Amino acid sequence: PFKSVKTPMLKKGLKEFWTTGELNRIFEAEESPAYRALWGLMAYAGLRFSEARNLQAQNAQNGIIRVINGKGGKDAELPISKKLAKLIEPYLKNDGLLIPKSEVPLRSSHAINELKVACGIARITKGEISHHKLRHSFASNLLREQTNARTVQELMRHSSIDTLFSY
Repeated sequence: PFKSVKTPMLKKGLKEFWTTGELNRIFEAEESPAYRALWGLMAYAGLRFSEARNLQAQNAQNGIIRVINGKGGKDAELPISKKLAKLIEPYLKNDGLLIPKSEVPLRSSHAINELKVACGIARITKGEISHHKLRHSFASNLLREQTNARTVQELMRHSSIDTLFSY
């Protein structure tokens, strides 16, 4: 009784990413070391906001970030770069959360507002300002550096290489 109707494929708009230089300017504009550490987890390790915000200090040790029960219940081990190590170093001896609630509220809207302020100070105004842009800037910058696409896919924890290139 029902006709099969084909739905047209929606074209995704091109997403803009922040270059390494732009990220440096954003981080320099931010006064709070806690926000810099939070954003660093997304921009330099590719964590999602909830993964970065809920990361336990004990799961960021010995040059490795251990994501426990990430999106889709996936666990992962990700390398900590020298740049990220400098940002999170003051928090590694914490008990519980790597970045305490007292320094960065749990709600993402607070962190986005702070990111918007830092972008304004850094005079970076192109495109949408979001946590996810930090995460995907991580992938984009790795690809710009000619990192193997399969490696980037694994670091981003995408189930398919197509997902990596659909942004």
